[in-house]
Amino acid sequence: MAISNCFYSPTLKILADFQFGTDLQSLPLNHATNHIRTVVKHLKMQKLIYISSIILLIGCQSEKQSDSEIEQQIIEITDDYHKVWETVNMDSVAKYHADDIRYYWHGFKAASSNDEFLKLFKEWMSSTAVWEMEVENYDVQVVAQDIAIIGYNTKSTTTILTNGESYDYGNGALSYVWKKINGDWKIIHIHESALDNKK
Repeated sequence: MAISNCFYSPTLKILADFQFGTDLQSLPLNHATNHIRTVVKHLKMQKLIYISSIILLIGCQSEKQSDSEIEQQIIEITDDYHKVWETVNMDSVAKYHADDIRYYWHGFKAASSNDEFLKLFKEWMSSTAVWEMEVENYDVQVVAQDIAIIGYNTKSTTTILTNGESYDYGNGALSYVWKKINGDWKIIHIHESALDNKK
């Protein structure tokens, strides 16, 4: 027995024809019923996928940070970075860098990778007992959710060597490019202007 018209809506016909290329009215009742169940099940699955997509979309939007939130994060992590420099432990300093960091120092490119940075600055800082820097005028530019640039001026940069000699490198300007890599902010580029050596 074929399916009766009273159990067969135009919507089900369109869906069945579209999904399965099947004319339900031409099928025996039990076969048509199975096809209808399959269509309904398919519709429920589509609804579930749609709802899940909406939930995911809302979740992604809620995770998006405002520019002011990112600016504050960058200032805080930059302060932390400077505190680590004061330990004169270059291994700890390097943890804030991306593997492919570029470091422009006093007018030339000092390092093209974090490995180069470590090799060079471990040698340069080996005779340093104290390193202190006073900074001012933080200026943060949020480029994207995962990229920000911070620039600032140094009021003074004091170095005391292991032999007791001290230097004040005076005023200068630096900028860092921070990029979020695997959830952590890392410096990918540093530019340090030539400083006025006061000695």
